[in-house]
Amino acid sequence: QAPPAPAVNAAPKEPEEVVSCDPEDIAALEQEILEEEKNAKDTAKESDSFVGLMARYLEDEGFGFVSSQECKETWGKADIFISGREFVASNVDVGDMVVFQVVKDSKGLPRVANPKTLKELTRQKTRLNKMKWEAARASASANMKRSAAAVTGGEMPNFRGRAVGQGPGLLAGGPGPGPGPGLGPPDAKRLRATSLASFAALGRGPALE
Repeated sequence: QAPPAPAVNAAPKEPEEVVSCDPEDIAALEQEILEEEKNAKDTAKESDSFVGLMARYLEDEGFGFVSSQECKETWGKADIFISGREFVASNVDVGDMVVFQVVKDSKGLPRVANPKTLKELTRQKTRLNKMKWEAARASASANMKRSAAAVTGGEMPNFRGRAVGQGPGLLAGGPGPGPGPGLGPPDAKRLRATSLASFAALGRGPALE
């Protein structure tokens, strides 16, 4: 009998990064990204390259587009075609910031060549998107709480401990049935007086003075 295979322990999951949604942190990261992107573009120009976003890839069609405003100045369009072969061979992914060259195909149309992921810039932009998403979620949650407080006067209603017909607004002689406010037993004298008045009105009981 073959010996049992050794147990393979699953790799421990890395704790999720706590993302700040403080406006000052967001503004500081945006400034870092601007500086990092400017440096990347300056370096790219030295080799006739461009910096852009791997904006989308249509897997069923086998092609995609890289978006770069600098290409619009040179090639007349911001979205540059990338073939499926180039996309797969370069190992880039949608959402990556990439540095790339532009060449003409057999029809004279521009297409992406030699794209490479700018890892640090991509990481920073991914973090910024998470921070903005967290800020938007926190803002929406705060707005919902303020709206609920405005409707309830700052307190949520509590209906625990009340019996049917014994809540506020159900006083005797009011719009609904019930012996009155609170949770205590009904006033026996008041009930008896009410009963006697009812019988007197029907001629079945003693008249009330």
